[in-house]
Amino acid sequence: MIIRIWGVVQGVGFRPTVYRLAKRLGLRGYVRNLGGMVEICINGDAREFLDLLVRELRPPAKVEGYEILPGECEYRDFVILESGGEPGMIPIPPDLAICDECLKELFDPNHERYLYPFNSCTNCGPRFSITLRVPYDRANTTMGVFPLEGKCLREFTDPNSRRFHHQAISCPGQGPRYFLLDRNGLEVHGNPFEIAAKMLEGGSIGIMKSWGGMHVIARISEARRLRILLGRKQKPFAVMFRDLRTLEKYAKISEEERRILLSRERPIVLLRRWDRGALEEIAPGLPYIGAYLPYSAAHHVLFHHFTEDALIMTSANPPGLPMVIKNEDALKMKADFYLLHDLDIANRVDDSLVKIVGGKTAFVRRSRGFVPRPLPFRVQGNCIAVGAELNNVGAVSWKGRVYATQHIGDCDNPETLRFLEGAITRLMEMAGAGNPECVLMDLHPRYNSRMVARRLAERLEVEAIGVQHHFAHAAALLAETGVEEGVIIAMDGTGYGLDGAAWGGEVIKVENGRFQRIGSLSEFPLVGGDLAVRYPKRTAFGLFRAAGLEPPFEYPELWDRALKLAPRSTSMGRFLDALSFLYGVCDERTYEGEPAMKLERLLLEERWDSGPEPEIGYAGGRKVVELRPIMEYVSERGSAAGAVKAALDGLLEIALDEGMRIGVTGGVAYNVPIVEYMKKRIPDLIVHSTVPPGDAGIAVGQIAYHSISSR
Repeated sequence: MIIRIWGVVQGVGFRPTVYRLAKRLGLRGYVRNLGGMVEICINGDAREFLDLLVRELRPPAKVEGYEILPGECEYRDFVILESGGEPGMIPIPPDLAICDECLKELFDPNHERYLYPFNSCTNCGPRFSITLRVPYDRANTTMGVFPLEGKCLREFTDPNSRRFHHQAISCPGQGPRYFLLDRNGLEVHGNPFEIAAKMLEGGSIGIMKSWGGMHVIARISEARRLRILLGRKQKPFAVMFRDLRTLEKYAKISEEERRILLSRERPIVLLRRWDRGALEEIAPGLPYIGAYLPYSAAHHVLFHHFTEDALIMTSANPPGLPMVIKNEDALKMKADFYLLHDLDIANRVDDSLVKIVGGKTAFVRRSRGFVPRPLPFRVQGNCIAVGAELNNVGAVSWKGRVYATQHIGDCDNPETLRFLEGAITRLMEMAGAGNPECVLMDLHPRYNSRMVARRLAERLEVEAIGVQHHFAHAAALLAETGVEEGVIIAMDGTGYGLDGAAWGGEVIKVENGRFQRIGSLSEFPLVGGDLAVRYPKRTAFGLFRAAGLEPPFEYPELWDRALKLAPRSTSMGRFLDALSFLYGVCDERTYEGEPAMKLERLLLEERWDSGPEPEIGYAGGRKVVELRPIMEYVSERGSAAGAVKAALDGLLEIALDEGMRIGVTGGVAYNVPIVEYMKKRIPDLIVHSTVPPGDAGIAVGQIAYHSISSR
């Protein structure tokens, strides 16, 4: 009999497990990678063998489906064959944190892999980041240039070894190596990790190459100097802590956060700081720090030599450009030293970033550790989606599965657009995807990602179709939760509306495959257009004028004359920005989402039991939350939480009138006090846990919208 299995079945010790089981049972036949699947031929009962196999598998290996076909096994023994080339589902697992067994070897002075920075096995290490093509064999990875010899070869061919058929296996002296370069690009001789650690302790700033890209690294006390070097005036830095016990000194950690921090995926987790003073320069004005633990052997080796608690370890990328992955490009960035290695990176993969919101894991960035796994829900149609513009991600659907690319970034430069197109193309190749039905894109006419959509559509000879931004947000939420119909409150900074206005505080009804905007915040002007995004005072002025009130602050007379030409918005994100200015939190946005993110600290501290009653009006054929009572409350020195509560109550009132399930999505859905208040009002509120609520989920939402509206 022939068994074909798909799921997480390559690069995870799957074939060795099959081999050992078959040998133990005395079976004849073979096992081989077949494109995106594993094919097994045995001279025995297929279902009984499958039952035993599933019990033997260790994470991250996973059987997601199989088929049993008739076939003869004309073999005298059981063997592992060379891989076949038929296309199939993506078989490659993500890069996974070093396992306990490899970590034990790493710090055993008597082991040949003692302090070896590339230590890994079938249970851990780089996979996606080093994969050039499927099937996942050594020759198809960047590790293929390093020969298998001696001890490595013996382990690779030993069925009892943890590294049996481990395609990324390497040994000291035979595999890739780390080396240290000074600021002039000259090699520094000696132990690169020991020297780098001493330089860090002396105040140096370095660049370190990891699995999927480069990090800028520095001790915590060098944060101010690092801001000057990178031109990041206020943007928070990610911090890698030595271990969980050390991290607990700096942040409050729930059981769920603890589980995620220690998981194989090892993402950055946004954690509440214990006090305002600790790490303030790391995340100025924010209640959270982005913290994570070492995930590669190299990180552990560096901390072995480094004596302090933590290191700033943030993405190394020139302003606005993707993270650096080539050694020669790293040398173009200013640093005191460069801790690099000679294993090429095939796929750029930024660190993933999550936050616990409303009791669920909300992805801010779904990348390393999770990509290229398919998302755990099904859709109709075979499509490509290019997403939106900021914090972007692409996606592909094929044979009911949805695959999202790794984090792409802001599509405001040619290099990022090439990265987006290349990542989508690579994803299609790995999935064995044929020609799609269409290419999906945002409606905003000035989004650069639309150029990628049109190029792909032209090349594949299919249509490029626009999907409204907030409809995509709503569709993503419904698809991942399996809720077919409902009323979704979509709140974010901006999204191009069907009327050409900047939407962002919307109530969207989804019924019978139809998406309808049934409510929103009342429109207000953004004085100066994009300048209102950078300077929230302008948005605050527009809110007061839209409410028919005099702003309680000084402003140029020119602003009144500019009202008629100002673009109109219904954005909750812009409303929060304005409150951030009005309550003295933030008067200039220096990075995406800054004013609203800093307002969250105030909203966490304030009580949510006061505020005006919302007033509901009508405009443009929909219900709207009137601004006047809210802005009057603000001008009378009411609390920020009271103002936000009133706006939310208005949107919830519109949603509740429909008598359907209610959900929340969009960038505002990362705001803990806002979502917790909504859950208090609506205990069964639908929230995200798989697809990012923000714009990193738009591409998946575009595919979900196409699926839902095509029913």
